[in-house]
Amino acid sequence: MKALPVVREVSDPSSLGGQSVFIAGFPSLGPHKLDFPVLRKGIVASAEMKDSDGVPLLLLDLSGSPGFSGSPVVLERTGEVIGIVFGPGKIRHSQDFEWATAITQIDYKQAIRDSTN
Repeated sequence: MKALPVVREVSDPSSLGGQSVFIAGFPSLGPHKLDFPVLRKGIVASAEMKDSDGVPLLLLDLSGSPGFSGSPVVLERTGEVIGIVFGPGKIRHSQDFEWATAITQIDYKQAIRDSTN
């Protein structure tokens, strides 16, 4: 198994708007928890929002379900990870959107350092 590359940097996050993406997760579908990955495809509806700590957020126009949290958000044209799904957040899944935290190689390396300290 090969790890997906994480995008090096995004100089203008708003440029991600409208880009095709996919997520891969292990959703719970009714009473069943799947033990194989399921792909969902959509677009970045908006990349102009930030959370209360100033971390860039991605609003994804795709339908998710419980079990997609933690899934990589992969930019279809490059195959690079640009975010991590964190669940419905401010809206419910019924509205066919998912929230993700934007991520770059710098963020990823810092998270690895923080987790080993």
